[in-house]
Amino acid sequence: MAVIPVPSSIGFENCELTLMRATQEGRSPFTGKRQVVTSPFALWYFTGTVVPLQGRDAGKVRSFVSKLKGRANTFRLPVPAAERPMSGYVGSPGAVDGAGQMGQVLATKNWTPSTLILCEGDYFNLGDELKIASQDIMSDPSGKAVLYFEPDLRVAAPNNAPIQLNDPYLYLAAQEDDIAKWGLKDYNTHTVKVSAIEAFE
Repeated sequence: MAVIPVPSSIGFENCELTLMRATQEGRSPFTGKRQVVTSPFALWYFTGTVVPLQGRDAGKVRSFVSKLKGRANTFRLPVPAAERPMSGYVGSPGAVDGAGQMGQVLATKNWTPSTLILCEGDYFNLGDELKIASQDIMSDPSGKAVLYFEPDLRVAAPNNAPIQLNDPYLYLAAQEDDIAKWGLKDYNTHTVKVSAIEAFE
């Protein structure tokens, strides 16, 4: 399995991100009361229509979807319209404070002290896992902060692992083997649709 670089010419005229969950619901036939069982399952799903392209830019996209080899290879796709956090944070980069942490809460360090790091809804990466801040996050006077986010961490990051706020990305694989397809409009304008799911092994 290889990680295929995403061409810089790719932009999306429309797209949709879905955080897929898996729950089971049961209802009493007597009272109507429900019970819900949750599971750790949580995967990002992305669909998008690439801005119509011509010439060499179109060729690079044709090559990209072909090199994915169906569902075999992976790619890191920048989250559209999320290059920087809404908080405007431009201070020192943070890192994991203590190995072995899991769940929806993460102790971190090395931030600029007493600063708004993330706004609720901001994206960030820990390794190849994309997360969304579930509340505003402030650093304390010592530069430490506790991050609250969705979905849960699946892999415990080592101590000092960096937290990536800028240019967050989705780590994806094609949802179908026939991703290498494109339409032609006016003979030379290419239209390409991308459908992919988070690659977690």
